Amino acid sequence: FAQKNVPLQAFKMIKGVDEVVVENGIYTFSSAPDSDIRKEIFETAVANSLTILEMHKDKASIEDIFRKLTKSVVDAKYF
Repeated sequence: FAQKNVPLQAFKMIKGVDEVVVENGIYTFSSAPDSDIRKEIFETAVANSLTILEMHKDKASIEDIFRKLTKSVVDAKYF
């Protein structure tokens, strides 16, 4: 989003949103593979006077899922 002070709670309340992650100014929304939450994200952004500069839908590969799961185990092991 081009503006600051994005109301993350508004996005977390969207039906189908499992997770919202913000990293280096990039907002990543996770949902079930069979759901498309882009319309609801857009509508929530408009309702909060926010501008979306780019939006696209990605699918996680099995390798991505494995990496995410094993990273959690590795991180927990070293702390």
